[in-house]
Amino acid sequence: MTNILEPLKRLRQNTNLRNIAYILILFLAILLSLFFGEVNNAPNAFGTPFNLWETILFYLAILAVYSLSFYIAIRNNILKVNKGLISFVIISITIIFYMIMVVSLTDYQSLNISNNPNIFTDLYRFKSILDTSLCILMGFSFFFLIPSFKEKDLAIRIFSFLFISFTAVMIIYSLSTEMDKIKTFIEHPSFFNKNYSGQATCKSFFFYGNVYGHVLFLCMLVFTLLSVSFKHRFIFLFNFVLALFVLFSGSRTAFLGFITLCVVYAIYYLLHLYKRRRIYFYVLAIIFLFVIITFLLEVFLFKNLTITESILQEDGSYIDKEYTLLEIFEELFVSLAGRFHIFNSSFEQIFSLSNVLLGVGYNLNDQVCRQIDSSFFNFHNGYIEILTTGGIFLCLVYLGLFSYITYKAIKLHKHYPKYTMFYFVSLVPYLLYQFGEAFVPLFNVFGGGMMGFFLIAVVNMKYREVNETCDIKYLFVHNNNKEKENVA
Repeated sequence: MTNILEPLKRLRQNTNLRNIAYILILFLAILLSLFFGEVNNAPNAFGTPFNLWETILFYLAILAVYSLSFYIAIRNNILKVNKGLISFVIISITIIFYMIMVVSLTDYQSLNISNNPNIFTDLYRFKSILDTSLCILMGFSFFFLIPSFKEKDLAIRIFSFLFISFTAVMIIYSLSTEMDKIKTFIEHPSFFNKNYSGQATCKSFFFYGNVYGHVLFLCMLVFTLLSVSFKHRFIFLFNFVLALFVLFSGSRTAFLGFITLCVVYAIYYLLHLYKRRRIYFYVLAIIFLFVIITFLLEVFLFKNLTITESILQEDGSYIDKEYTLLEIFEELFVSLAGRFHIFNSSFEQIFSLSNVLLGVGYNLNDQVCRQIDSSFFNFHNGYIEILTTGGIFLCLVYLGLFSYITYKAIKLHKHYPKYTMFYFVSLVPYLLYQFGEAFVPLFNVFGGGMMGFFLIAVVNMKYREVNETCDIKYLFVHNNNKEKENVA
């Protein structure tokens, strides 16, 4: 028994638990914020939106947890006044005032909304401003509140373990309650040619099957991050297991994200071999090029490989239809292009040119989208989501944000090349993913928070580690007094 507990004792002796406590407090504040955003922006999936007093009380609770992390950060010199902090504060204040102006001055009643023209109440505008402030706080956390201490990697691994555990529970629940759908999918597969009226789509415990698929894709990024953190590439292979359940979820966007993630990761692995083992690089590069050329010839010239899709008829029977690889890619392209149809419809029916150029407010743009068709949750396009939220101004803000983070990631390559790799391996599928789904980093929803963590927080963590290190000496005043007594 003593031998079993020995590793835990060594871990306890070499770990500053105050560091772990601080970063978990920060994670708690962010998770509460994301829950607040999801409840108010996704009522069908997360329950009834908060009323006025529930909104105020929950918002104050989030601020209280954030205030605690601010207090600890200031007392331990994590939060320092410098040019970066001053610039962030100025940009944040500008964004807040701009969004207040948009929400206050936009005449929502003049929009051509027939379903529910009175939905844009003062409460919705109020929530929009609160959510915007929480987006700012999330960004502030990822840039300035996450410090550089050795337990940070441990905290990331704990977070990853919890996320993977949640995903495992999600999959187990689906297997135990939706086995009939899985059997139907296997017998009558219909993935690329969706037929919502009869398609056997697994949803796990979510309201939509697509959400199930998106969470699986985010878990793929977690496994990719762990393969970097633990320096074991075989961890990435777990993503292929998740890809199977993505097929059952019916999320074509998530499956396309998985394919892109694998291709980019393979390219990174080849480049890594070029520096270490040239002979292996040349052998694998030749094989890789042969596979790519063969694949392209098959897609555009030979067209021998086909995938059978089952199409449900009105009488309940199925008709099998074979698709070539080219036809499958055409289906995927039409699906992604169809996301722009949502925006085109809203622009023709509701939006004016000024609404597009200036935006209509955070979350309020999604409310406009839902008035066109109640089946639309949002625009299903991250780029249009940014444009309709804050117009050209917010697009420029995000262009500057990604330029800055990319610059940091490139500079990080000298000290932590694997984390530079992780940034670009995550960025490329993300940029493609946004054509089919709206996971805008730092937006106060689950997908936005996770992508903000992967694309912004991880780079900032390692970048700060190059330039500074710190430890939490005390969490509260009581701990500080004890230290003073010990010194005396």
